[in-house]
Amino acid sequence: MEDPELGYSDPTKSCSLWGEMPAFIHGEVNWSERVEVVTANVSSMTDAVAAYPWASTHIHQVSAHSPSCVLGVQDLFSQVSRGGEAVQQEVVVADIQLHGRADLVSRLDMSPSEGEISDAGLIARAYHRWGLEYASQISGEGAAAIWDPNSGRLICWRDPAGVRPLYYHHRPGRAFVFSSDLQSIAAHPGIPPHLDLEYANSFLRSELFQHPTRTLLDGVRKLPPGYQLIVDQNGVQTRRHWDPETIAERRNPEDRAVVEELIDLLRSAIVDRLGSRDHDVAAHLSGGLDSSSVALITAGLLNGGRRLEAFSWSPPRELVPAIERDERDLVEAAAGFGAIQPRYTRLSPADVVEVAYRDVALRPRATLNFEIATSKDVADSGARMIFSGWGGDEMIAFNGRGYFAYLARRGRLITVERELRLRSRIQGGTIRGAWKARVLMPLLPGSAFGGKPGERPPLPGELRPEFAHLLESLPPLEHDYPPERPGVHRMQAALFDFGHLQYRMESWAAHGASLGLVYTFPLLDRRIMELALSLPGPMFFRDGWKRWLYRTAMGGVLPDVVRWNPKKYDDAAGEHLRAVLREPADVYREPLLGHQDNPMVDVGVIISEQDRLREALSTDAHRRGATNPIGAGAWLAFTRLRPA
Repeated sequence: MEDPELGYSDPTKSCSLWGEMPAFIHGEVNWSERVEVVTANVSSMTDAVAAYPWASTHIHQVSAHSPSCVLGVQDLFSQVSRGGEAVQQEVVVADIQLHGRADLVSRLDMSPSEGEISDAGLIARAYHRWGLEYASQISGEGAAAIWDPNSGRLICWRDPAGVRPLYYHHRPGRAFVFSSDLQSIAAHPGIPPHLDLEYANSFLRSELFQHPTRTLLDGVRKLPPGYQLIVDQNGVQTRRHWDPETIAERRNPEDRAVVEELIDLLRSAIVDRLGSRDHDVAAHLSGGLDSSSVALITAGLLNGGRRLEAFSWSPPRELVPAIERDERDLVEAAAGFGAIQPRYTRLSPADVVEVAYRDVALRPRATLNFEIATSKDVADSGARMIFSGWGGDEMIAFNGRGYFAYLARRGRLITVERELRLRSRIQGGTIRGAWKARVLMPLLPGSAFGGKPGERPPLPGELRPEFAHLLESLPPLEHDYPPERPGVHRMQAALFDFGHLQYRMESWAAHGASLGLVYTFPLLDRRIMELALSLPGPMFFRDGWKRWLYRTAMGGVLPDVVRWNPKKYDDAAGEHLRAVLREPADVYREPLLGHQDNPMVDVGVIISEQDRLREALSTDAHRRGATNPIGAGAWLAFTRLRPA
């Protein structure tokens, strides 16, 4: 669709960024350098990820005068006229798939033929219509940036769920750099290769620590989900365009109507993501509610000879024979119900090494332990988009955390007792323990949840003493996992803002891009999230069942053995990983041997710890979190970042 003379996409033609390959955006606005220098900077960013299998890369000088502005993307749209009057070009670069396009086209008063415009073009039209308020008027997965030469500002946008990342570096009054990939922004000549030591201090103590705005690359921040950022020479300001806490609760919604609305929204969310692409698609199939329902509904909506490839993290049965609490029984029950064939995952020591030694500062690895092998199988299958059920647990398939304390606070103790008794029969556990954990503790003051003052997990033992001492001297970053408090919506909003959802999606987005894959999350569709946030507590917990609404809505979609399964296990996957970790040690040692002079970690200590932990692997090691006995700080041996 690209016009080689104009250097931007023809807005009259359909050119979805997500038709074949993942998109990628990056750029720089500079108030002090010539445009030639800025173009060279952006070219360096592009070169850093040149191995990614993208269709093409486009670098466009959108402003050759102060400020110099250079943007790069696969698909570029320039809005060159308004009301028949020539204006300075406004340029939109977008790593996005818009949802609800027909509704947006209608609200923009566009003709059906104009509706074939690219997603970037629609964003340009929305900006012309609503100005900065356009941010709340569009919906989709991704990130975008608008250069407006009339106001001399760059406006960045990230979707409500944070499916795709947007990283940035700001030098006030001098330059603003952004990218949808950490490796790219780290390659910019003006960004020093330094670790954010405060973040590293917390992250090395627990990789579960994930900050919503900071990164391990010093000076580089990320735009939070549901925010827009406006930058000019005067500075940066951020505005929230989507806030889960502003969704009003419905009063006494009718069960059947909500179930029907949920099914309709889920089908629409999947159809929007499928688009008109003609290649096969993939989906995760875990045997749980979320992934299985998304996979089966997606399979039923495919047409034109396309098929769904369904992938499980569990191993083939020839590698791990049937065991107690075997998730593969649920995987196969769901697959049989939807007439699809599941494909299992074969891990290798090379997969474990690839995750363990990945430079986490520039290539996030959250929950890639099994996905690393699964994603390669997906790419080999020819699929280019992976549907995932991730995010349902925190929104529409929420377990109802905060509900019992909410009831107790309102004096509805008989209802609490009845529900906890039913819960105990279904899920096990004592009623007394449930009263303490689900009612009493959430009602206590926040200080009751804290540990001893100054208490922190220890740093990994493989750190060199000088580096460990440097980290110990720094104040900890405060960003704790939210404790349970009264109120379902309060808990949903707190969990959403904590950032673990976004960190996993950022990790998968970066990894997927390296394979030419796009991950998509229908249960985090804005319309479905807003439905979830509008519903009262009994929709999430009823008659002893957590996730009551979603289980009910999946009648006819999932077999009952999956729909009403009270607990989900992945013991077969854990056993497979332990078997791989018991492979000869050379495969884990050899990559380390060339990094013995690393100033931050002692490679010899890592190797010794590997040997000890490999021998100590027990049947419950996976449950205890020992899924990767390689060394929590081993990635430091491979990063090019250093302390400032």
